[in-house]
Amino acid sequence: MASAFSSMDSSRLVIINSAWDCAVDSNLSGPGPAIIKSAWDCAVDSNLSGPGHPAIIKSVWEGDSIAKPAKPHSKKIPLQLEGLCTLANPQHHYDLKEHLGRGGFGEVWKAVSKGSKQNVALKSIKTEWKSNHVDLIHNEIKFLKESSHQHIIGYIDCMLYQDTIFLAMEYVDGINLFKMISKVPLDARHIATVCHAILLALQYLHAHHIIHCDVKPENMLISKAGEIKLSDLGCSREDGSTLSGYQTPSYCAPEVFLGGGYGCSRDIWALGISLIHMATRRPPFRIKKDNIVQHTLTRNMPALPENSPPSMRNFVKKCLSINPSHRASAHQLLKYEFLQQKVPQHAIAALVLFCNM
Repeated sequence: MASAFSSMDSSRLVIINSAWDCAVDSNLSGPGPAIIKSAWDCAVDSNLSGPGHPAIIKSVWEGDSIAKPAKPHSKKIPLQLEGLCTLANPQHHYDLKEHLGRGGFGEVWKAVSKGSKQNVALKSIKTEWKSNHVDLIHNEIKFLKESSHQHIIGYIDCMLYQDTIFLAMEYVDGINLFKMISKVPLDARHIATVCHAILLALQYLHAHHIIHCDVKPENMLISKAGEIKLSDLGCSREDGSTLSGYQTPSYCAPEVFLGGGYGCSRDIWALGISLIHMATRRPPFRIKKDNIVQHTLTRNMPALPENSPPSMRNFVKKCLSINPSHRASAHQLLKYEFLQQKVPQHAIAALVLFCNM
């Protein structure tokens, strides 16, 4: 252990050792972020003090294979995942740099490929090997691997190690739309530009019979160059599938709450709600799902700002039809007048620059 952390100061070493021992004592297992998060939580529960968790995470990531013997893969790879992942230790291929976020299905890190020196977004998904969970993992990897579109996050690699999936994806150096909205107001031209890019992505997915199922500002990434990408296919499924899974309630179409809603039109509803979020700078619904259903079915819909142009109002109306069969498709919406006012990419890049100042 000492040789693995020889460059660290003593206080850091104590924290890492203590966090690791807490995890081991609690019979926690898993590679990389899974064991690291468990170790960190145990350290916090034990009132340990020391440097912030990114330092602990990076240290344990780099030192755990030396400090403790590796736990072998204990499960047979499900048939659905065969051919999608390689059995490999991600520590041999990537260096962790920064924690980017946490979602319903895993942790996401900025990492650097040891081979290409390329920045990647590395998502760790702790597998439970339950049928529904495996199906969702299969869909995310398969759809991402088979998709090739300028407005959809790109696939790089996928590894399985110690019962955890590590999915390497294109890294977008910029900001997600949710954070951008909190920092700077967007006018109708900016909103039209975002909607145009996301609709192109949805048109591509829907043409391949894929429903994203979690369209929202947090999953819309904007690079420093002004590129707009739809990310996180962790909830996606094939059109017509009844596979259950999580979707952010505030962006769910009402038919989803009523036991249906497995068609592509649910993505269109979520885009309409996202547009209102962009225009008002707050999520339209911050209420329980029963109230969302009541509000929508009684047509008590969230309102756009009074100065919103008629073309925007018409666009939102076609996204938020109560009857899903009456909603416009992505292909149809791309022809709407509202999108004609979209701005060049450099104008979006200027917003990202402002947000990062």
